[in-house]
Amino acid sequence: MRLCFIVERRYRRDGMPRLVADQLKRWGHHVDLLEPQAAVTCLTELFPDRQEPYDAWVLKTVSDGPGISILEAAAATGAVTINDPRAIRLVRDKAVAAAYARVHGLPFPHTYFVTDIGLLSQIPSSEYPLVVKPSNGSQGRAVQLIRTPADLDRLDLDGAGECFLLAQRYEPNGGYDVKLYNTGRGIWAVERPSLLGGPTTVPDRIVPLTQELHDLAVEAGRIFGLDIYGIDVVSTARGWVAVDVNDFPSFGQIPDAEAVVAQSILDIVGRRSEAAALRGGRGQRPVPAPAAPVIRLSAVSQRHRTAGMRIALISDRPEHPVLGEMVEVLGRRHRVTIVDPHPGDGTGAVAARECRASADVYLLKSHTAEALELARALELRGATVVNSWASTLACQDRVLMARRLARAGLPHPRTWELPSLGRARRVPPGAAYPLIVKSRFSRRGDLVTRVDGPDELEALMPRWGSESVILQEYTPNDGWDIKLWVIGGAAFAARRRTPLDPAFTRDSVPIPEGELSLSPDWVAATLRVGGEFALSLYGVDLLVTASGPAIVDVNAFPGYRGVPGAAAALAAFTEGLSMEVSDTA
Repeated sequence: MRLCFIVERRYRRDGMPRLVADQLKRWGHHVDLLEPQAAVTCLTELFPDRQEPYDAWVLKTVSDGPGISILEAAAATGAVTINDPRAIRLVRDKAVAAAYARVHGLPFPHTYFVTDIGLLSQIPSSEYPLVVKPSNGSQGRAVQLIRTPADLDRLDLDGAGECFLLAQRYEPNGGYDVKLYNTGRGIWAVERPSLLGGPTTVPDRIVPLTQELHDLAVEAGRIFGLDIYGIDVVSTARGWVAVDVNDFPSFGQIPDAEAVVAQSILDIVGRRSEAAALRGGRGQRPVPAPAAPVIRLSAVSQRHRTAGMRIALISDRPEHPVLGEMVEVLGRRHRVTIVDPHPGDGTGAVAARECRASADVYLLKSHTAEALELARALELRGATVVNSWASTLACQDRVLMARRLARAGLPHPRTWELPSLGRARRVPPGAAYPLIVKSRFSRRGDLVTRVDGPDELEALMPRWGSESVILQEYTPNDGWDIKLWVIGGAAFAARRRTPLDPAFTRDSVPIPEGELSLSPDWVAATLRVGGEFALSLYGVDLLVTASGPAIVDVNAFPGYRGVPGAAAALAAFTEGLSMEVSDTA
């Protein structure tokens, strides 16, 4: 990938974000460092007409620094940015952050806004003690505790510079703050002495992350739309209270923070780039999605048996034979609505909003950008969507797919990612012909082919030269894919000719029961894929090689073509869905 890190003067020698940039370079990515206070920035050359545009722009902001303007300029052209500049603006102005947090239900102190230090005397004495801080502050700069109105005469804000002020009702606590860090791949809790009189000799330390703290951190990220962030909380008589929110913190005490954050940046870029690619171009990227929900299965409730469920199927191809049969089966006892996410007149979005009030569950059987946007919006409003927006999107980015399989310890072909097929003219170190070439983002009509040498590669350039791709090592096999389909934990299997075979058809051949090429261990591994990707309805493609089966693809809600009893199994699974949905990081 090509990434641009905007480095503010204050962080020129800091570990963050430079260590993250260095880590990405070691992984083979191209990273430029842009220092807006050290050189003229030519916006015309940086953005859309650039021959090799950046895949993403990354900024660790400084209050009132120039970096946010450049990030906003990048976002205005449709570029991927980390974090979203709109979210950064929300948290960087502490007055806005306080109001936004409270109106969205995040526990936050009672707050006053004043334009001059002399106006603090107008705050009622009943509000004391007060914490006074700059409205554009960071890193604890000029934060002071004022216990009584008489202490105002001793208030020293020389370090605050020219700024407005906030006065917040002090929340009594045990003298410690807890910093909740979200690296984008997990949440950590770090306890540190309070700046307002905590112990001065006690070092910061990682503490256990309780469910309450975890949920508070997730909710803060959802409210503000942040991907990588920190939130300061204190333990009070009324529970945990947030006192500050920051974009892209320093992640002190977090093990391997630079590698974790670097990987998170790659994941975010992949998800956002896929959303843009599905729209047929850049721009209009979605706001950050909530964590993928875990759907818990339970026996069919008595209400569903007697009164019937309310089910909505999001699909742009409802004529699919398996879907049609499933709808027919469900329709005998339940009310089923089919939502076309993009009929051309905007009615899909209207239908989704209207049926939210009555639908018990949504089945997402479409991978288009419009369908994913509908699913995301429904999840944000509390709807149960199977599979989730985030899980479905993860299956479409083949780079993310390979990383998740590697993390789970599941065998798959060695994979190299390239920003464009044109870059493949120089074969990556360790790669050798023959190679499998695939579009990075899975979609109808995408690129999936085998190339045996430079001439065959060059023949793809006129049509696919600018396509973002992956290269995979070719492993000799018997010419058949093993298709494993999963419906709520039940696995079905068949053979199908590999798409690379000239004789390829979509016809499936059942695998005889007990055949050695499909061992129980591989059924178990396929079910592990579901856990890794948070999927309930999915398919896994395996190749049988000399060293055993290797996973070559994962699909969210496949067509289940040729699976005996698939429609009935899908209907039974849908009936058995519990309405309990819990968010996970």
